[in-house]
Amino acid sequence: MSEVGDGRGTDVVTRLGQLFGLAAGIVALVYVAGGGAFALRLYLRDLPSLGVTSQLPRDYLISIGLSQILSPALGVAAIYVIARLLWENAPPPTRFVDEWEAKRSWRGWSKLFAASALPAAVATGFAAHQMLSFTSDWRKLLPSLLVTFLVTMLIALVALNLRARLARRARREEAPDEVVCERWNERGAVVRMALVVALATVPFGVVFAATLPMLSARVCFTAGQHVRQVDGVLVGETGTRTFIGENGKKHPKNVFSIPESEIIETTIGGNPKRKQCLRVAQ
Repeated sequence: MSEVGDGRGTDVVTRLGQLFGLAAGIVALVYVAGGGAFALRLYLRDLPSLGVTSQLPRDYLISIGLSQILSPALGVAAIYVIARLLWENAPPPTRFVDEWEAKRSWRGWSKLFAASALPAAVATGFAAHQMLSFTSDWRKLLPSLLVTFLVTMLIALVALNLRARLARRARREEAPDEVVCERWNERGAVVRMALVVALATVPFGVVFAATLPMLSARVCFTAGQHVRQVDGVLVGETGTRTFIGENGKKHPKNVFSIPESEIIETTIGGNPKRKQCLRVAQ
């Protein structure tokens, strides 16, 4: 009895460790994706990206990753789950599965690279379409598009590898086709494959988040005995500072870091033709 109990306890600890590891991995992925999208958003608008992004709190970047990248990815995963539920007894995939276990050869790798290059090309085309609305400078676009292609291709390869692992797991021990389909359509297998689908859509979410419009803003603050204002776009806020980016065609543009203790009011949106701060106008 004690051996059985110890075995169950070990399984529980192992599962808890796996869950904590998965949660930590998801948080890290959301943080990196949110930070990358935000840095690219500033870069496309000729604003200093790395310096400003490093000063923003981690929670702010995670919130960007959750709302603008992870949420759409989970929506795509939900559509996949619904499709799997409607298509009962779906067989596991066979293409791009055995290539991972076969003897390493250029022919096998070329198929995998070609399969991953297709979504990478689509993501790069989507990125080019979105980024051209912000800048037409190809010296700025080409590095961004090249990074988009390479990162998407890498993530597609990882997704294909995870998909192959799940398919081989369903086909283990040379079981009959009925048993293989039953394993592939188990709840756990469907959820795992949905997470793989969500991972594959992350590059599209990053491009989407990076090309969202930034809100116009006006910050009124005290400068000695005078009240001054800064007009631009809202870059971000922390507990102690507000960051406002310059508008216009000036290159390079600046980001103003204004202490919260000096801010009188902050107006987001509103009438851009209004000449003074509300409190000054009153």
